[in-house]
Amino acid sequence: MAWHANWSEEFAMQAVPRTQTTSVTGRHVHQILSNIEKGLGSYELPIKLFTIGRTFRNENIDYKHLADFYQSDGIIIGNGLTMANLFDTLIKLYAGIGLKIRFKPSYYPFVEPGVTVEIQRGNEWLESAGAGILRREITGIARKKITVLAWGLGVERLLLVKDKNIGNIADLYGASAGWMRKMTIR
Repeated sequence: MAWHANWSEEFAMQAVPRTQTTSVTGRHVHQILSNIEKGLGSYELPIKLFTIGRTFRNENIDYKHLADFYQSDGIIIGNGLTMANLFDTLIKLYAGIGLKIRFKPSYYPFVEPGVTVEIQRGNEWLESAGAGILRREITGIARKKITVLAWGLGVERLLLVKDKNIGNIADLYGASAGWMRKMTIR
């Protein structure tokens, strides 16, 4: 169906591979926040959630992009959390695996405000993650004291940066497993 074509329910009902794992995360966050709001269950804040799943994108394939990759989402639900808490968490996460990062303001429809996390590979910086505070339209409740911090990162991109022997992200999916013996990731 082309842009500006007539809308078709039959076409709209066709399955589409997911382009992100945020839908999985959003469903869990909405359920937890609904339960908290209704006084159901016992939750101790902060709550930390992680998901991982395969995603599919319409990408121009090059050494750092594939049409499909694994995305990992991280979520922290807590009282009075701020972007400073998110930055601190991400700095510690990436430092824990030996990566230098920087943040750039960005737009993502799920969060407001939003940032892109870039990781250093030699003299270049590669996009690694999108992050921010989940919008109340996603969480399903008005943000009062409870804030939801979120990030989604590409797993293969971390390996590309971490191991200098990997020159192309597609090498991770080659027919030979011999490269795994040479990996320098620690």
